[in-house]
Amino acid sequence: MNGSAPSAGVAVTVSLSDGYTFAGGATSYAGTTDASGKVLVPTIFVPRGAPSTVFTATSSGAVGTASSSGTPGVGSYPLIARRVSTSAQVYAAMVIATDGYAYTCSFNRDTGAWDSWNRLAMANTTFLTASTDGNQAFQSDGTVVSTIEGTNSPALPAGITVTQLFARRASESPAVYSAIIIGSDDRAYGCDFYQDYNVWQSAWSATAMTGVAYVAASTDGLQAFESDGITVSTLGGKTAPALPGSIALAHPC
Repeated sequence: MNGSAPSAGVAVTVSLSDGYTFAGGATSYAGTTDASGKVLVPTIFVPRGAPSTVFTATSSGAVGTASSSGTPGVGSYPLIARRVSTSAQVYAAMVIATDGYAYTCSFNRDTGAWDSWNRLAMANTTFLTASTDGNQAFQSDGTVVSTIEGTNSPALPAGITVTQLFARRASESPAVYSAIIIGSDDRAYGCDFYQDYNVWQSAWSATAMTGVAYVAASTDGLQAFESDGITVSTLGGKTAPALPGSIALAHPC
């Protein structure tokens, strides 16, 4: 940082501002330089609007800064697949396109034929997800969550926007699907959709953990877990044993 040769084993603290955060919601990260004198930081989340910002690194009283800007893009993978019929082998490809809309197109494996693409109603779609059984899918523009048929969930908690969106089947009978978000306050929230009645639960509910970075559901959808990158827990707050030693969850690419 002071122009000298790179050194290994030096403690460095990297600080973010302007809404940029590391995975887990922290705005600072303390690390140690490797053999090449570099510090590998966790994944950095870019806020909506992607303002320019300055990253600050501090070590032994020396301070270095670097200007940066980023593009949030879509918040979820832009292509998902789901099974849309239990009686026939019909599957839907769903995409988030560059015009900000989501599109769906069905493929019949029995006949080898595609249908035409249909545009969904929500503009500025940023998140798109399907339940593991394929029978329900949700979308969001970051401020509103909706079924792909256009039934909006209750309003998100005041001041909260979506940073990640997940779907799972919460009940086999009746057909109840949960939309789960990680909010801009680094809390996970869930809201159930009763498919048979086309109605949502009355309000979103926060899970037990703070600083949530990851959420995952089982393949049958009946169980889900969350993590802050260090601790793993059920959404209801049943915490798993500590990971061995001082290890933590690996950061996604």
